[in-house]
Amino acid sequence: MLAAAMNPINLKATHVTGQPLCFMVNSSDDAQTPHLVDLSRNEGNGYCTCKDFQVRCSSNIKQQKEKYNGKFRRIDYIMLEQTELILDGSKKKHYVIAKPNPNRTLCKHIHAARQKWCNVTLKDISIELNQDQD
Repeated sequence: MLAAAMNPINLKATHVTGQPLCFMVNSSDDAQTPHLVDLSRNEGNGYCTCKDFQVRCSSNIKQQKEKYNGKFRRIDYIMLEQTELILDGSKKKHYVIAKPNPNRTLCKHIHAARQKWCNVTLKDISIELNQDQD
């Protein structure tokens, strides 16, 4: 269950040719309108053209910069919350729920682009490091 909670969004990120940190990420709301994500913006936090980033995430970044003298920390899209459900008055079941973090500084599209960049970069580095071992 924890593995599913770590990647609850199934969005496809496609690298933009000639832009090493830019991706087009499909929209979960409108398949015809992908969002442009630029991971080089906001000190590596990223920037996205989606409404969530424009309204919530950029506002959270601005609030943090005002509070911390121009600095901010990246707050992920996903927030894990452990809950328990009591069955029959005595049995307890524990669940981990993944949900959007209201204080997030990155949207689900940036989250998907960061995962894609990390996976591709790690694969490329791994291949390069292990070339001589074949």
